Amino acid sequence: MTCSFAFAENSGSIQSTDVSSNSSSILINNSNNSAVNNSNVPSSSTSSTSSSGVSSTSSSKVSSVSSSSSKIKAAGEPTKLSQAAIFKASKNVKNYVLKNNVLPNYVTISGYKFSIPEYMYLVSKAITLKNKKSKSLVTIKWNIKHPVKPSGSSIKKTIPKATYLSWSKKTSDYISKYKKAPTSISSKYGKVQFQTAVYGFARVGEYIYTNKKVPKTLSLNIPKTHKLNKVAPFYDRSSNSSKSSSLVSNSKYKISADKNAIWLKGWDASKINSAEMDKLIGYGIKNIFIEEFIFTAQGESFALSWIKNASKKGIKIHIWLPVFYNSTSKTWVNPIQNKTLNQAFFNTIINKAKKYIAIDGVSGIHLDYLRYPGTAYKYNYTGGTGADAVTEFTRQLSVAVKKIKPNAVVSAAVMPETNVNAYYYGQDIPKLGKHLDVIVPMVYKGNYNAKTTWIQSTTAWFVKNSGGAEIWSGLQSYVSDSNIKALSVTALTTDVTSVFAGGAAGVAFFRWGLTSFFNLLGI
Repeated sequence: MTCSFAFAENSGSIQSTDVSSNSSSILINNSNNSAVNNSNVPSSSTSSTSSSGVSSTSSSKVSSVSSSSSKIKAAGEPTKLSQAAIFKASKNVKNYVLKNNVLPNYVTISGYKFSIPEYMYLVSKAITLKNKKSKSLVTIKWNIKHPVKPSGSSIKKTIPKATYLSWSKKTSDYISKYKKAPTSISSKYGKVQFQTAVYGFARVGEYIYTNKKVPKTLSLNIPKTHKLNKVAPFYDRSSNSSKSSSLVSNSKYKISADKNAIWLKGWDASKINSAEMDKLIGYGIKNIFIEEFIFTAQGESFALSWIKNASKKGIKIHIWLPVFYNSTSKTWVNPIQNKTLNQAFFNTIINKAKKYIAIDGVSGIHLDYLRYPGTAYKYNYTGGTGADAVTEFTRQLSVAVKKIKPNAVVSAAVMPETNVNAYYYGQDIPKLGKHLDVIVPMVYKGNYNAKTTWIQSTTAWFVKNSGGAEIWSGLQSYVSDSNIKALSVTALTTDVTSVFAGGAAGVAFFRWGLTSFFNLLGI
């Protein structure tokens, strides 16, 4: 038994590809155009309250939902997706069907899981917009119900563009109105079953993603008895489980929530309650660099309770500690004083770090402004340079902290200027890496007017020169310091992908309140 799917574009067509699985196969072959009347209307009978989903690696969004709520949409989750993200996900849906002969249970777009009915709406709407040459984003429709016992006819036809475009528009209109997916699409060829229709739309989406244009025809050859139509996908968002086959992310990056972080200002800590902490975990973030200002902005009692609560949830709290810059007085402190190490100041900061690391629930110390303001080359002391002074301070602090908590994580945010870091800022990365567990290069492309490729190449440099420390690249989650508009999920996903393509072990976002969240583990 075979099923074939093909596209023809004027005199050209997609190259033939044969894929077999078990006793049945899906065949991609060439097809010529044929004229067919486009009198096709989607029809639906009843709908199911169960939700199913398919996971597909793509550049889209993924939402994290509390199991106490049946609604997937939550604060901080996406409301719209780009057409490009949807079409890219369609390629993964197509590949999954070619391999398994069934639909996946859910589709992951930019890290957010969408059930197959939700995906059906997104892709059918995106196809309609693309044909109109509109670049509009697609508004997400959450919690679309599944059809009950979808059924249909065997479909063996080459369907012209006007006809499948009619299907896509009426399908998205139907889902938008009734909040459920149709069991089938009525057509002159017979009823196009739910699963067949989804796969057909996915193939159109995949073609658009690859060729940047809408195909002239869609050829389908799918018996109603084929496995594709016999297995209905299922995804229960409330328990994050699925009952039929699911697509496992084929990401080549080993991304762990335990190595992803976010900076949090002290005055914002009160906004991160237990539910918000759960969301961060759902997004794949289990480290918070909390500004030491929390102790004065919120009060010590609140700070200690907040830290304890986060720790109980498995979130690692790192006290974000400025070193050689005082943000209140706007003044810098030189690590060298009168040609000797500024040991008195070293001790002041180290004593703070010792006090913080001793707090129950604090997992690490995160150093900021561990540098000169660009003038390190001007200073030296007997036996060393400005960079040596910064390194010596770091060594002393690390020893003191780990004496109290041997497993404490000592990290530092550093400038992203690679080879010149030591000369201007006193940050000799290979030497610092011997005393730090994690180095966080601030690859803020907006501030440097750089492109995403710079994020990857800079990250790769730090990985190569880390001195043994892990690299968690720091990303600016907004446009730039002169424009604090949050980046879109699509843009931020691209930046995050570049971080991991550069070899980083993790990523850190600057900062909470200016970040469009998505599930990092879905990349």
